[in-house]
Amino acid sequence: MIRVINHGRRPRLSEYRTEQNQVGKRNQTNWYLPPEPQDVPILIEDLVAWINSPNTQSIPSPIKTGIFMWQFLTIHPYMDGNGRTARMIATYILKLGGLGLKGLFVLESFYDRNLKEYYKNLQMGLQHNYYYGRNDCDITQWLEFFISGLSEVFVEAANLVEEKSREYTTVEPELIRILDPNQRIVFTKLAFQNNWASTSDLRKWLNLSDRTIRDKVKKWIDSGFVMPRDSDGQRIRSIVLAQEYQSLAQEIRLEPERYRYLLK
Repeated sequence: MIRVINHGRRPRLSEYRTEQNQVGKRNQTNWYLPPEPQDVPILIEDLVAWINSPNTQSIPSPIKTGIFMWQFLTIHPYMDGNGRTARMIATYILKLGGLGLKGLFVLESFYDRNLKEYYKNLQMGLQHNYYYGRNDCDITQWLEFFISGLSEVFVEAANLVEEKSREYTTVEPELIRILDPNQRIVFTKLAFQNNWASTSDLRKWLNLSDRTIRDKVKKWIDSGFVMPRDSDGQRIRSIVLAQEYQSLAQEIRLEPERYRYLLK
């Protein structure tokens, strides 16, 4: 079951359908009768057990996700919202497999553009009744369509990232361009929010161990990115931006709109 949150009310669990329903209209080629409602709980339980089984961990994430999505939509466990739920869970499974793109990757965008093909490849020319072959069939056609959709959306995401990267590098000062992701986080914090940072601040911002933080701080000092807040201290307990980066931070504060992306 899936938890449904209604604003202003206590969360509740959505219920599996308790009656038979049909997908589409009988005079259409893509209408479908899913499993009987009494079979839904055990079918979903089997699907969840399969996706979590150690035997499936070696299956490439896109293939495993495609199999899950087809089976979930075929079971059709709810009276409404099955498509949205399936695509949401599919996106989550891909993320667990290292293929999450933080909002750039949206299954909906592909299927909205290819709705006719989406339904065609879900049906695969099979009998309209779940028990007449859909419970044990070859879903290669669906998987090929699903993987081609992933490929298309990932290419779009890559193109968007490249476009934004070119856009940012045209305005970025060289001092920022040479920073790695962790340094960018530290620079943003010290340029816009804090005058200095303790080692505990750095651990919290970067989610790194104390030893890793100490190693990074040493390298950053050597490279001229930061300097000890207390130059006379025997141990580095806090840092500030090096003078060159302090001057850059002051310039950036004068044009916040131009460098707004640093705050994201």
